[in-house]
Amino acid sequence: MIKVGLRLLTLLVAGLVAGSGCIYGTSEPWLGDAPQPALESTATTPEGGASGVPRNGAVVFQFDDRVHPDSVGVDTLALTSGQNSVDAARQVDLLACTVSLAPQSLLTADLSYQAEASGLYGFGRGPLAEPVLVGFTTGSTTVDATPPAVVTTEEIVREVLVPRCASCHDDHYPPGGLSLTSEDAVNATLLDQDSAQRPGSPRVSRGSHARSYLMWKVLGLPGIAGEPMPAGGDWAGGRQCGTPDPDLARLARWIDGL
Repeated sequence: MIKVGLRLLTLLVAGLVAGSGCIYGTSEPWLGDAPQPALESTATTPEGGASGVPRNGAVVFQFDDRVHPDSVGVDTLALTSGQNSVDAARQVDLLACTVSLAPQSLLTADLSYQAEASGLYGFGRGPLAEPVLVGFTTGSTTVDATPPAVVTTEEIVREVLVPRCASCHDDHYPPGGLSLTSEDAVNATLLDQDSAQRPGSPRVSRGSHARSYLMWKVLGLPGIAGEPMPAGGDWAGGRQCGTPDPDLARLARWIDGL
């Protein structure tokens, strides 16, 4: 009985030590109680009043901070022509601090359109103070979109997760039960799993890096539990908007391609 008790105590202490640098509990509210500065628009593509816009081109809104994906929907980001709504896909890019509207079919040539962003808010940033309107006229051309390079799970594990994360998130006492040592471990503990720090938030949301708690942690966004990951480390290109860091970009492309 004494040996069993000592064994359990040893396992408990080892688990606490292994996790102490990697996971922290918190009761911090997502946006906090204090008034938040409003999210601000910094640029749009195309610019307002542009003509000859490609019929399949996306409208991109650039902001001074990262947009929270929960604020993006048909009521806050819309593309219209006159009184008619245009079916468009909405995408949040946390690395570039942009949201985009991509028409799902070719726009009509030589026709006026308007894109509007309103009510969007950021991670720790309040809603836009006023709507952002972009009026433009299409031309007759289209653009060829080059799909982003595919990033495999094997590649992301070998070249990003193992060298940056596995020293803490190992197979012995992985913080939060999250092991990042191999492809099998990632499939078992990272994909299709809720965050242990924020139940209800997926660790990886397939097809959307913006909704993945993993990206929130590595970017150090307001509202995460504990410190940014990796603990005590950083990314070569930094975490700021427009970061050129190739590993962060590959991580986002991997999630978006799942």
